[in-house]
Amino acid sequence: PICEEIEKLGIPVVETERGGLATYHGPGQLVGYLIARVRDLAPDLPTLVLGIEDALIATCADLGVEARCDGRQHGVWAGEAKIGFIGLAVHHGVCWHGFSLNLNPDLSPFALIRPCGLDDRVTSVAAAGGHAASVETTGRKAATHLGERLGLR
Repeated sequence: PICEEIEKLGIPVVETERGGLATYHGPGQLVGYLIARVRDLAPDLPTLVLGIEDALIATCADLGVEARCDGRQHGVWAGEAKIGFIGLAVHHGVCWHGFSLNLNPDLSPFALIRPCGLDDRVTSVAAAGGHAASVETTGRKAATHLGERLGLR
């Protein structure tokens, strides 16, 4: 029933095997997919997830938003609202899927779901008072931060 309501709004519903339960991807959001062997990116999966979180926090700081982790679940929060999401799948040691960071998307579709299974509010860089640079510019910043945290060039 909820999927039908979402699809009536023109938002396709896609089931995947990645972690993180429900999420939404749309314009104004940076989405990064890491497709590589986990051991080529980090010593183990927890280290990879922490590296992604740290990179998203640093990217938010570049954009003027103070962000942090929350002990309840992986991802990144600005204040009490979730701003960055991580959902990975690993098969035969290969990681795929990845992360998203809300820059300046329409946040209303998040009200139709329980993002990552939580009842937390969702925010964006723009809504948190930061400078929502373009997806391309922010993607370069995030990639640089991620490479630094994972020791990649």
